[in-house]
Amino acid sequence: MEDKVASTNHYRLYDNLMALAMAVVGFFTVFVFSFFKEMSFVEVSRAVLFLFLLTFITVFYIKSSKFQCTFKHYRWVIAAGFCLSVVFSFINGIFDIYFLWITGAVLVASFVDISLSFFIAVLSIFLMSVSTGDPTEAMVYNFIMCAIVIMVSKFFKGIKNLIYVCIILISCNVTLKLITCSFDINRLMDSGLIYDIATLLGAVLFVFILHSVLSKDTEEKINVPAKESFDAVETIIAMEEIEKNKEQINMPSLADENTSAKSPVIEETKAETTKEAKAEVKEEVIAEDKSEEKLITELTAILAPEYKLLAEFKEKCPDIYAHSLKCASISAKAAALIDADDLLARAGAMYHEIGKTVSANYIKEGIILAKKNNFPVEVINIIKEHNSKVGAPKSPESTIVMLSDSILSSLEFMNSTSGEKKISLSPEKLVNGIFDSRLQTGILDSCGISLADYKTLKTFYIKAVKEGGMA
Repeated sequence: MEDKVASTNHYRLYDNLMALAMAVVGFFTVFVFSFFKEMSFVEVSRAVLFLFLLTFITVFYIKSSKFQCTFKHYRWVIAAGFCLSVVFSFINGIFDIYFLWITGAVLVASFVDISLSFFIAVLSIFLMSVSTGDPTEAMVYNFIMCAIVIMVSKFFKGIKNLIYVCIILISCNVTLKLITCSFDINRLMDSGLIYDIATLLGAVLFVFILHSVLSKDTEEKINVPAKESFDAVETIIAMEEIEKNKEQINMPSLADENTSAKSPVIEETKAETTKEAKAEVKEEVIAEDKSEEKLITELTAILAPEYKLLAEFKEKCPDIYAHSLKCASISAKAAALIDADDLLARAGAMYHEIGKTVSANYIKEGIILAKKNNFPVEVINIIKEHNSKVGAPKSPESTIVMLSDSILSSLEFMNSTSGEKKISLSPEKLVNGIFDSRLQTGILDSCGISLADYKTLKTFYIKAVKEGGMA
């Protein structure tokens, strides 16, 4: 904890040093330039006020939750880009350096953040208007060119991309110059077009070389909001730990099968299907026409407490049975919430890990066991599809059982940790982490759940975890 606080203080110190460097260089440049150009008090005040405003916005944006960066030394790049923009903008008022002023904004766009680079571009254009007295037309031209360069800055990788970028920038620059010169070729040639292109490409080439040299550093920082980096890293570590250990939570409590009470149904099934268990389970979803009434009857039958397989499941593996009972209850509620089949979700969740009563390869064994006991094909499909590491859900009920099982298993694992190895996540982080990971991997692409249902389920599970409804 002390190391974490110390690191946080270091980051705050770096932010303050960056802001100080930006302010000192900016104000110093304004006051030095004011002597060369004999600027009025009003002009100096305008420049200073604008500098202060942009410095404040920059620092505020960096500390906000919207700011994300993958580059390790982004603070120094921001400070350098800011200072380059200020200095070049004022130098442009003494010596015509054309598009070199764009270097700072492109540097920030390439390494740090495009939105932030637009702040710096606006700063540069405003300061140039103060130092050179550029008309509005010139300011619009500069902003459009700067915006184009910023938008293509993400392609500063590889010589081939650089060539394409240069062609795009030259074409855009010539086109904009033609428009500002009213398509007069003579005015175009007298407008400093060659110098514009040369300095523009010079700025791009400088950033490209710098990017190539430092590109390895861009992967050294996790892409998370700066002010929440520690929490995010802890969340990622915790989620990975949960995923690695969740299978251990639901394994049978009877470690030694030789000393366990023999279940007539399960043992008979196991003996009959030893050869079949070695065969690879096919991935296609089982399809069979069945009336709704027949399905309800079959589901009701296998969920009855007196159902022989269920009773033996409870007796032989009480830990797995207790987990499945919780999973069934929460899955049924979730299914009813989005108008899915709550009875099917309950049955699928109740038997989703029935295969663990046979062996650790519980998906395969569960399917075989369910077939031998003439389970509805819809339940068999849930057994097959509920594990995201094995298959992808093809129905809302399979998806719900998968999510319920993941969240419940994660909660059970977290509750089993203690001391230095204690893992604790808020309901939001836990549920969002599980939902988002499933969505990003694409396993929910054919699950039959709409985006509205997805959001409804996420809200439901967060509330259930908060209220202890999954305990």
